[in-house]
Amino acid sequence: VGIACGPTQSFAWSTSDSWKVGLHVMFVVDICEDTLLRLEELLTSACDDILVNTDWPPPQHTECLIVSTLNILRLQLHAMTKHQVDPASVGMAGSRLHASLRRLVVELASSAFVLETIQAAAQATLQAGWSILLPTADERARTLSSLLSGSEWEANNLSQGHHFMTDLLVSSLMADGGLETSLEAAIKGELAELKDSDSESHLDSESHDKYSTAVPLLHLVKQLLRNCFAQSEMSLQTLRHKPGQQRSPSLNLLLRFQRLLVSQIFPHNKQTKPYEDENSHGAQSLLHKYIVLLTKPLTKVINLAAGLAAHSTRHFYVVAAILKQDAVEMLLPELLVSLVMLQQEVPLLLHNVDWLQLFQPLLEALEAFNRLTPGLDKEDDEDLSWPGVNINTTNYKSPEEMTLIRKADIENHNRDGGLWILINSKVYDIQDLRCGGKEGICLAQEDLAQAPHDILATYCVGNYLDPEEE
Repeated sequence: VGIACGPTQSFAWSTSDSWKVGLHVMFVVDICEDTLLRLEELLTSACDDILVNTDWPPPQHTECLIVSTLNILRLQLHAMTKHQVDPASVGMAGSRLHASLRRLVVELASSAFVLETIQAAAQATLQAGWSILLPTADERARTLSSLLSGSEWEANNLSQGHHFMTDLLVSSLMADGGLETSLEAAIKGELAELKDSDSESHLDSESHDKYSTAVPLLHLVKQLLRNCFAQSEMSLQTLRHKPGQQRSPSLNLLLRFQRLLVSQIFPHNKQTKPYEDENSHGAQSLLHKYIVLLTKPLTKVINLAAGLAAHSTRHFYVVAAILKQDAVEMLLPELLVSLVMLQQEVPLLLHNVDWLQLFQPLLEALEAFNRLTPGLDKEDDEDLSWPGVNINTTNYKSPEEMTLIRKADIENHNRDGGLWILINSKVYDIQDLRCGGKEGICLAQEDLAQAPHDILATYCVGNYLDPEEE
């Protein structure tokens, strides 16, 4: 450990990989209820100036006071977590103190009109102590649900604090089996509703309380779907493709929820009959509701993609690249394969559901988009032709008929203002794909090298003749 002190700043550092804080460090850490009460009082009085008053920006002394208090609170929460201190022993289990600190930290970490320094300190505090401030999956889900429940919600209006809170709460919801517990409660709730509707009876008060206090998982899934597909629409409208972008925690949760739900229906034991399994009935009811929630915004995104892709081949490729890294690619193919697999194992899967009505709008949107694929007419002609029967291929050339192009030919063509590139021993004219235009679309050569063959084939002008083969 090293330390350096100056007239205005002091720096301390350590070579240890883990950050450890004792339960009692003079002037820094003292894990007891009185410490947390004092910090809560400071935060409450200081936050009234920035969360209630309209003066902007807040005074600097208020900013410093809030940041310092949050940093000290972060140390207390970190020490409690590392030393496994029972929150109830310091008044942080369902008390007024716990509720007040949770509200203040969450608001400061997620609100749009908070100074960056304050928001960063609040987010660091929440990251260090989310297991104490939001100890149950139900609390995390309800906090996330309230965060995303705004009627005027738009993906491009979300602040950095909202994105942080969404990712943190989704990741914490998936920790320690929280999603599995929530899904189990949701399935039991669906089963109870089915029994209630069949028998026209009412649940006893104990069962009703149990299901009513469960995590509102389906409502949370609906909001996360809205989140993901609104971001999809924003990416399509701006036509900005970001290769290599990682999947968001929200999309990971939706994908995991989808897989867990399918696994609840799939018969793991051949001796078990799915139509006799009550848990399977509840899971199927939940699956039906999930499909309805998924297909509506998905159809809207596909229709938007088809409208944009119809402008040109360049538009089609950019739109397809965006969808490939999107919720459309992550959720839909796996869901369709899972439904086919379930139908093989559970012939009576959702037998009361009109499948055509459920999927028809989505299938029509996908058909309209797929019809825009470059080279589709050639594929259709080849698929419909009989063996040995010649078809009209006037517009297409076989590899043997392609012009042989030398390196000097490529250099001369590009020197005259053209744009030929070499990919896998073939020469492509990508003059129409170069950057520019009102759309602001720009494709790098690396992106083109990964493009589907059907798209590149439409730009092929000849085969490359290697100088050694001349």
